Amino acid sequence: MSPMIHYLSNIARLRSYCLRLILLISISAPQVLQAHPHNWINVKTQLLLNADNKLIEIQQSWEFDAIYSMITSASIKNTYEDESEGLALMAETMRKNLSSHSYFSNLIVDGKSLLIPTASLATLKIEQQDPISIMTLDFTLRFENPIDVKDKKVIWSVYDPTYYIAMNHKDVSDVNIIGGQDIECGKDLVIPKPTEETVAYASSLDKSNRDTDGLGDQFAERAILQCI
Repeated sequence: MSPMIHYLSNIARLRSYCLRLILLISISAPQVLQAHPHNWINVKTQLLLNADNKLIEIQQSWEFDAIYSMITSASIKNTYEDESEGLALMAETMRKNLSSHSYFSNLIVDGKSLLIPTASLATLKIEQQDPISIMTLDFTLRFENPIDVKDKKVIWSVYDPTYYIAMNHKDVSDVNIIGGQDIECGKDLVIPKPTEETVAYASSLDKSNRDTDGLGDQFAERAILQCI
């Protein structure tokens, strides 16, 4: 089960007070993802190469939707006298809980799926973006053994396998490859095209208790990277 699903019950309680925000979020979400997800996360990714043109770490930034940010911010302020302490403790909880789910991250190099390392540190911040506050989680996945990516097809994706959380890069500029030497890298975002039957099934999930594990893969965008 997704480590963030337990927050959905809190979202349900606030929906009557936040209808306008929910409508705004629904409008801004990708059309194919409007059927079912309850949370939205904007993802930014940086892949860091060393001087040997090998991948050594992946830096991620997750920007949570307004509803989730508002609930979490209120919870922290009500629980902790020191907001910075509360943010640090929650970031550590997220880091630990998400590790068992590989941080919803998937890395495939030349057709081989690679193990996602545990993040050694995660930070959480809440910034005021009038009239709402937005929460962002930052963490770094550092590989013990650098990964050769030159002249190889790299597929990077971040998604919740249960489909309760829609996770997307806003556009290809939110995926960046930095570092390396005498190397050129191209990148592209492949938008999912689930079948009509899959979309219909996803749309029906709020009306029945069905297993959604694995459904997120059908709606997951994928970043395709190629370095030469």
